[in-house]
Amino acid sequence: LNHHFVLGQELKLPYVPKNARQQFKFNVRKKLGLAEKLINPAPGLCNAVILSEKGSDFAGLWLDSYQTFRSKGRDKYWNEHSGKVSHMLALQNREMVTLLSPYAFHYPLYNGQGLKSMFETVTEFPEAYLHHLWESFSWDKYLSKLTMDEIKKTDTTYNLIARRFL
Repeated sequence: LNHHFVLGQELKLPYVPKNARQQFKFNVRKKLGLAEKLINPAPGLCNAVILSEKGSDFAGLWLDSYQTFRSKGRDKYWNEHSGKVSHMLALQNREMVTLLSPYAFHYPLYNGQGLKSMFETVTEFPEAYLHHLWESFSWDKYLSKLTMDEIKKTDTTYNLIARRFL
């Protein structure tokens, strides 16, 4: 509440080759010193949680950047403005925005292990203010199947949190 505009960073998973061809190309890049971004990808920002005071300068700056928006949906530009442009603007205008660790809003991650820790087990996330549920990744297996009865009877990280609001 003491900040003009707050965004959380998104933790990026390192690249994992899916087959022998990708592994070969990855090894060549590593030997040539071209794989650093793949091994330690730079974080971007995630717009799933935005905290802002009314009339925020950063919000206006970010909104203006959408004049160059070029995504048509789930394409190579889908997160260009939400994650990459916002991150660039935040680095150029540090006095306008507060960036929080990925663990504040966007953890656990959208991968199998992360979703399991949210929807199958009970896991503590002491740095979290809230959790992004990664609906695109969690809907089919978890969210679409939730019932009030399931939330009340089965202990999972998500269910224990949700119970407080039933």
